[in-house]
Amino acid sequence: MSKYCRHCGAELKSENSKYCDECGMPVNEQIIRPINYQQNTHKKENKESISLGKVITILTMIVIIIGLCSVLYVNIDKLMSITGIGTASNQYSEGTYKVGVDIPAGEYKFTTTSDTGGYVECSRDSSMELESIISNDLTDKSGEVMYVTVNDGEYLKVDGGYLTPA
Repeated sequence: MSKYCRHCGAELKSENSKYCDECGMPVNEQIIRPINYQQNTHKKENKESISLGKVITILTMIVIIIGLCSVLYVNIDKLMSITGIGTASNQYSEGTYKVGVDIPAGEYKFTTTSDTGGYVECSRDSSMELESIISNDLTDKSGEVMYVTVNDGEYLKVDGGYLTPA
């Protein structure tokens, strides 16, 4: 006759065992059962199913997080292209911006990237007609730098270069 653990029903490997190899409980009160006794494997199966459930939950959470990060990345990229922000360092490329909406008010450094020069224009409205121009400036060659200060409500046109906050 073999000896079995009274807690989980596992067969003990040694008659001198002090603890069950399966569940780790003390075996000082062993129960003798016939060899054809079917041991209790329910606890072992339950442990495996719990582990599998945890793995599935963790994998699901990872997939959701990756999905959210992808959505945020795409939206940030769209936002940057709509506002004219060229990089995470607030670089504003060629285009026309409404100050206070598309670009914050303040002082900006214009850097020319075109070999034929660059142009910056600040206007009262979006018509960009001669009467609405508050100030404008030209550069002659690539690499030249100039500064412009803009206020809320004005329009800023950038051509042949880019702006960065000064």
